Amino acid sequence: MDFSFFGKKESINIKMIDVDLIRPNPHQPRSNFDQKNINQLAKSIENFGIIQPLVVSKAEDGYTLIAGERRLRAAKQIDYKKVPVIINQFKEEEIAELSLVENIQRVDLNFLDEALAYYSIINKFDIKQTELAKKLGKSQSTIANKLRILNLPEEILALIREHGLTERHARALLKVEQVSKQEKLIIETAKKNLSVRELIKKIELLKNESLNKNIKTYYNDLRLIKNTLNSAINQIKSAGVKVVVDKEENKKFMKYSIKIIKTENK
Repeated sequence: MDFSFFGKKESINIKMIDVDLIRPNPHQPRSNFDQKNINQLAKSIENFGIIQPLVVSKAEDGYTLIAGERRLRAAKQIDYKKVPVIINQFKEEEIAELSLVENIQRVDLNFLDEALAYYSIINKFDIKQTELAKKLGKSQSTIANKLRILNLPEEILALIREHGLTERHARALLKVEQVSKQEKLIIETAKKNLSVRELIKKIELLKNESLNKNIKTYYNDLRLIKNTLNSAINQIKSAGVKVVVDKEENKKFMKYSIKIIKTENK
């Protein structure tokens, strides 16, 4: 039987093995599986059987699942004891890469799961972004942009996932520094169904408000400096010392010229 897997076409055998011998893939990039889809797949398997075999790799205590987790879950749900599999031998790094590729090719892989999978492969197997990009047929900038999203705090990433925001929404939030503001923006975006453009406008408004606040604080500090100088000058005068003060102030600077008159000893 000919079977194409990840672009490789070769003559292979399909075997039936016990579902209890198949271990979950430790590098599975998906963190969530839609139970409704699993139920529909289980119904289909019940009526027509498993049309596409699972792919596994031999392990010490059984088999490691490479591709077909939805099919395996659905089969277990309807009490299948054995499932058809293709057995291939893969290294751990290959298992991680193949699992990621299989999920990416299904299109609906969540962008956060995809980013976490990139991060895991790069760090665990010590490979460069460019190398991973080449293996996956993607640009290095695509990998880098995904990874940048992981710079957001964990609680923000969880909130993004919870409210179903898009990757572009998440990238826009990178421009916001305070976690509390990020949280408010996420909730408002979800509640009002804001587009990415609308979210960016709100972020820009927040930045302008912050800038105006900083400017106001700056001028408040200038008044404090001015009051401190005037107080010091008044204290010198009250001590009987003759002081001549020239003040000059404009939009660019504030200038104090203080001349203390020396008293001649008689």
